[in-house]
Amino acid sequence: MSDVIDLDSQDTDEAGMSSDSLVTSDVKTPVTSKVSTPSPSLKANKIEKPPKKKGQMTFADFKSIKVVHSPSDLSSFATGLRRSARVPSLRKNLNEEDLIDEMKTKPRRKEKDSTNDTNKMVKKLKTSSSLDNKNLENLSLNQNWSPNVPILSSDFIDKDSTKGLRIQDIFADVKNIPYAGTIMKLMTFLNKFSSFFSKDLSKLSFQTFEIGLDLYPATSATKKTSSLDDPIKAYSDFIPTKDIIDSQDKINLFLLTLLKLLFNIPKSGIFQSPELEQFRSSKTKFSNLFQQLRHKAIEWGYPKEWRVHPIAISKWEWDIFEKIDNGSPVDPKNPEILTNRLPEVPLMQPLPRESDPLYASNIDKKGILALNPSDRVTLLSVLVDWCLINSSVVHNEIQRLSHLKKDFPFGIVTDHAPRFIANGIAQTYEDFHALTSLMHRKLLNRNKKRSQLREDKRKDLSNKLNLVNEITKSLKGVKYKQGLITVADHSSKWSKLFIDEMMDTPVSYPYEDVYKLRMQEFLVGRISNCGDFYLPRLNTYGDSMDVFWFTDAPTLMRLLEDLSSNKIDKLNFYEQFGHLINIEFKLLFHDKRSMMKDILNAKTSEDSQYWFEISTDIESLDKFLSNIKELLATDKLIEQKSVRDQCTALVEYLAYFRELIHMLSNMKDEFQEIVSSSRRSRRTQEHEINYAVDNQYTDDYEDDVNEEYVDANDYSEEEYMEEGFSDNNYQEEEKSPADEEETKSETESQSRRDRSLRRAAQR
Repeated sequence: MSDVIDLDSQDTDEAGMSSDSLVTSDVKTPVTSKVSTPSPSLKANKIEKPPKKKGQMTFADFKSIKVVHSPSDLSSFATGLRRSARVPSLRKNLNEEDLIDEMKTKPRRKEKDSTNDTNKMVKKLKTSSSLDNKNLENLSLNQNWSPNVPILSSDFIDKDSTKGLRIQDIFADVKNIPYAGTIMKLMTFLNKFSSFFSKDLSKLSFQTFEIGLDLYPATSATKKTSSLDDPIKAYSDFIPTKDIIDSQDKINLFLLTLLKLLFNIPKSGIFQSPELEQFRSSKTKFSNLFQQLRHKAIEWGYPKEWRVHPIAISKWEWDIFEKIDNGSPVDPKNPEILTNRLPEVPLMQPLPRESDPLYASNIDKKGILALNPSDRVTLLSVLVDWCLINSSVVHNEIQRLSHLKKDFPFGIVTDHAPRFIANGIAQTYEDFHALTSLMHRKLLNRNKKRSQLREDKRKDLSNKLNLVNEITKSLKGVKYKQGLITVADHSSKWSKLFIDEMMDTPVSYPYEDVYKLRMQEFLVGRISNCGDFYLPRLNTYGDSMDVFWFTDAPTLMRLLEDLSSNKIDKLNFYEQFGHLINIEFKLLFHDKRSMMKDILNAKTSEDSQYWFEISTDIESLDKFLSNIKELLATDKLIEQKSVRDQCTALVEYLAYFRELIHMLSNMKDEFQEIVSSSRRSRRTQEHEINYAVDNQYTDDYEDDVNEEYVDANDYSEEEYMEEGFSDNNYQEEEKSPADEEETKSETESQSRRDRSLRRAAQR
């Protein structure tokens, strides 16, 4: 269409055409609008006036447009053309009776054999699976099947506050322990960043922190304050002095390492942790570290315990204001200000120097021992906070752990814990069964398109189908304990089923690095209408991670089975791992439900008590477990099914933990002396001096060991030969006769020096 339409023209007749001609005419002459004759100057410059823009069309413009009610018949133009098979033919207008007749007469389409095969396989799957009474349609492969599950604080927020369960209802013999949360924080930092600390700190227990910091729990749960200042029985009354000093040295070593993480970072970025023997032998243990800390503490911010507490607003002295001033205001721009005597808002300034714990006398030499017990806890706690904020080494490790290729299948939440602890070992076994059934169904659906797969994919599919059939057959009708042992025995083979299909399974190892930062590794159980239970223990991550309790559920079941049936040589087991295992434990309870309730109601205070000690030995642990079992048997106080399941999971895990601790305790009593003497023998052999090699020690070492020379005449000839100081053990160079006297003198001096060094090494 070559017409030029001027929509702004008011008189269409003047343009030489009518509105009806837009539809009826095929070829029309161009329509031009009336334009005034340009001036000669514009003609000379050949500048044309730009065309006028088209205006907006209105409803009146469409009134004269012809409406087409049905498409034109274009069949006459389709001569010699083939109808496309993709164009659907028009369906005849049939009534209801004709449609019924057509459905009866139309031959039924024959179904494929694959459908029958699928139905048979699905039927076989349902009969072979252990999930007979469960609906797999409610499950999906996209949900969380990892070995960890989120731990949410919302579990403790319930509308009916009358259903709450107090810890005193379960176990009356509990003690208030207000510092438990802080020690848990210290142990968590030590556990997660264990690569920055000496191996000498790998066996620290909760009791080690209590002894080293001189902390004492309260006598009962009803006591509001801790017995820090007036303990009933001091540790020195029933613990050997040697053990107390050892605990204090280890806590000081922990303090020294935290300070070095803040200030002594080498340029290479590789941090070398101080060792215990090095710490004990050093005369300047903390050198100028505390001096640097005092300078930086003002910048980083003092803890609230070391600040001057402000006066409450209700106690302010408001009488400092004069009588209302009716004169001119102090500031003309703010006429409401009538006086310049305003009260000073009390700020939480740091304590004065004479009261500041960082300026305590002898803190540079004694370290943590120069402070009182409460300040010791505060110092270690704030150092952990400062390390997390300011230490470049810790930042690099956090960066590494938070940028691994593997992601959380359940998203980023505040905390998470192993599935077999949060949901129970039995439920974890059922989850593995459910996942296996879903994988079976997925593989059957994939097998329908087998012809479209490459040869290598077909082979992989066949192998996985064989594996899932083997797993289903092996675990059919097997209880969870024996079933998990079977999973442990075939873990390397059965894990191939889930390769390239999903990241983890419910029975995978839960303590991988990707879960490390947000892992609640000390959690052993949760009762949603009561609180959380913790067992603080180290060595979660490291070389010994799959030896005892910090492992996956199948490995734990296999370990307990092998130890109880004597399939593992207990002497070799204790000799290999005994030095890594500390059988001391303390079962703690955190009244998180009451804490959440107080937080929501803004009723929290420093006197609020939420931490309690439940058990420190097997006897008290047995009593606690029997109380819960009794409540579960009588349905007393525990009515909700979810709460009963949580109590059952807690009792289940603590029973296995109790069994393992009992066996390790018996091993210690039986093999401790044997293993210790064996190690002393090996240590003596390691420290033997090879006299065939020239001794490169200088006389300066004698000042360090503070030993006197021992003359060879102090030994008898037999003793001299037994000690291995025969002249034949020395390889002497040939000497001239002129140097004979000098050589003899040097030999005697070297002999005395070697004996001195050997005795020092033996000590």
